[in-house]
Formats: sequence, C-alpha cells, structure tokens
Amino acid sequence: MFLKYIFNITYFTIVIVATILVATLVKKLLNRFFLRSSSFIKTDPTNYKFLKHFISFLIYLIGFGIAIYAIPSLRTLSLSLFTGAGIFAAIIGFASQQAFANIINGIFIIIFKPFRVDDHLEVRNNISGVVEDITLRHTILKSGENKRIMIPNSIIGQEIIINSNIIDERICKSIEFVVMESTDINLASRIISQQCADHPLTLDLRLKQEVESGQEKVPVRLVGFQNGSIILRAYFWAANLNNATLIGWELNRSIKERFDESRIKMGSPTQTILMQAGEFSIDQLGKN
Repeated sequence: MFLKYIFNITYFTIVIVATILVATLVKKLLNRFFLRSSSFIKTDPTNYKFLKHFISFLIYLIGFGIAIYAIPSLRTLSLSLFTGAGIFAAIIGFASQQAFANIINGIFIIIFKPFRVDDHLEVRNNISGVVEDITLRHTILKSGENKRIMIPNSIIGQEIIINSNIIDERICKSIEFVVMESTDINLASRIISQQCADHPLTLDLRLKQEVESGQEKVPVRLVGFQNGSIILRAYFWAANLNNATLIGWELNRSIKERFDESRIKMGSPTQTILMQAGEFSIDQLGKN
C-alpha cells in the first residue's frame, strides 16, 4: 500500500513536471517558428500570439487531466467534489463562464481584427496604450509610462475603441495658437505655416494639381475670436501618432520662439486636436 502511494505521488509529479517542460519547450519552438514565419511572409503576429497561448493552454489541460485521472483517490475526490457540492459547482461554473467568454471574445478579436498587436488604442476613462499581447484571458496594453494595462477580452470586446493604426496610420494634427487681436494675422499665419511645413516629419499629402495651384502644404485658418484674442489653427499630416505628437511638441517651442522674435503676443495657452487620417480632406478642414 505504501509503495503504491509512493508510486502514485511519483507518477503525478513526473506528469506535472513533464507537462510544464513540454509546454515551455513548445512555446519556445512556436516563438521561433512564428518569428521566422511572420518576418518572411510579413503577416500580422497577432494570430500567432493567440495560437501560442491556446496551444499552451491545451497542453496544460491535457497534462493535468492525465495526472489527476491516473490517481484513483484524486479521481474519486474530483468526482465527488463536482457531483456533491452544488454551491462549489455553481461557483466553478460561473468562473468557467467568464473564462469561456474571454476566450470567445479573444477568438473574435483574432477573426475580425478590430485591433492588432502594436496598434495604439484609446479606451474609456482615458485608458490608452500600445497592444503588447492578446492572451486567452485579456488584452495587454503598454502605456506611455511603460505600465501594463490588462483588460479582459470580454470587456474590451464590448468597448468603443479608437484605433490610431488600423487601415491608415497617418494622422492629421490640428494645432491652435491664440494671439492678441492687434496681431498682424498674415504674419502670424505665415510663421505657423512655415514652421509646420519645414518640420522634417511633416508629410505633404497635396495632390499634383493642388501643388500647381499654389495650395499651402500646411493651411492656417482663423477659426474664431476669444476674449480680445484671435484663434489661428494649422493642419498638418504625420506618418503616425508618435510622429504627430512629437511634431506638435516641437512646433509649440519653435513657433513661440518665432513669435517672440516678431514681437507677436500670444493670448490663451495653445490647444491641439488629433484626427485619424481619412476622416477629412484638407479642403474640408479648411472650411471648419
């Protein structure tokens, strides 16, 4: 009897250890294979990441199932727990329902692709970050502060999401400067337009006929008045959200320096607005 007990414990331990080793080895092999495959065929790594987690989950499930089923005492105990404890079974069932909902929503994310790994997302309550991973349970975002935000798949699947990378990563950034009403608006507009157009990261999306007709690379519009001040708004394009943010920061400084040189007095603090590429044309923006 004692030897049988020792044998069962040893068998259980070996199966558990073997399961962990096999899962770790398979994950490493899949990482290597998926890395080579995604770089060779230039495909989205999101599918591979989710598949890797799913395969690891199946290995652990099968391994732990074999380990428990091989020991008669554990087999009897597990059956009695699930059949005799109604409350416990209800709790397990509820937990499984939540886990199953996360898995199903994760599969929907992979199929319909509302976002992918490396996409920049904005969710409710000012939550934003870059998608780092999509697991069986949750989606992991990396914030600008290098923090990890873990959102269950069942929740993010029902959220309204702003994706800055889907289809077209180009961003139109609107940057506003408020100057005193006595300011020469033609001079101020030229300074803003020139500084925006001369920035090395600013894109020129004008059509050939627009260039030939003399349309500005960065239009500047007088959009309103505020407490004895004039609001000037400039529109420029950037390749992605990171570039647009960087351009905006650097323009705030360079335009302020040019205003100081030209003795242009500013009013209220500047305001910036981000818009996804494709939502408006330059002509439409100029009419706002």
